Amino acid sequence: MAGRGRHSRGQDAPGTGVTALPDTVELSKHALDLGCAGVMVLPSFFYTAAGDNGQARYYSELIEKVASPKLKLILYHIPQNSGVPVSPALTARLNAAFPDTVVAYKDSAGSWDNTAAVIAAAPNVSVFPSSEGQLTQGLASGAAGCISASVNLNAKAIRAVYDGVRAGRDVSAGDAAIKSFRKAVQDAGLIGGMKAALAVRSGDNRWLNLRAPHENTTPQAGKALLEALSSLADHIPGPRRG
Repeated sequence: MAGRGRHSRGQDAPGTGVTALPDTVELSKHALDLGCAGVMVLPSFFYTAAGDNGQARYYSELIEKVASPKLKLILYHIPQNSGVPVSPALTARLNAAFPDTVVAYKDSAGSWDNTAAVIAAAPNVSVFPSSEGQLTQGLASGAAGCISASVNLNAKAIRAVYDGVRAGRDVSAGDAAIKSFRKAVQDAGLIGGMKAALAVRSGDNRWLNLRAPHENTTPQAGKALLEALSSLADHIPGPRRG
């Protein structure tokens, strides 16, 4: 994650959202017991026709059953995977009902129109657009930063763009670089490619093991991605990386 939410304490916020409410409650309590700053929670995704009223009940009962003033909730919108959206209206509704708990929104749909609608509907919520590809646009529109898988490979450069925007500097070269970096990782297969690269960088082949239903990746995939990223560093202004 690059940037800080309005309510972030700079600690982990694991995903705890599963389709059964009691399981989400248990996982969320466990995360808080371990000292996590909050939890990122999908809408309940088995009954896809529940609508905003059903999802509002799900999130409300989660908050009531966790019953902890430490709970900070990030709403997780990734409808291409979950089949269920977290709408701008639902976000505003939950933040109004639980202003100290429902404090952030992670938009992984990739649609800027939805991100902008959430920022407008729920101005007190820290909104994180899809990835660093929308970081500068998001910051200019009131977003909080970005939560992105590829930060695991490119944290320093992404943070530099975030800090540069906040300081009012020209970040156009760095912005172009992190967008090209992100595209290369996506083209390699976001999860498998990234973990293969981490395996090669670290020398630890345990990174090659992915949880089902993903297939395991290979050192060759990691070497190919790192070569592609090295080539980008030769042609795009910004920090070099191996």
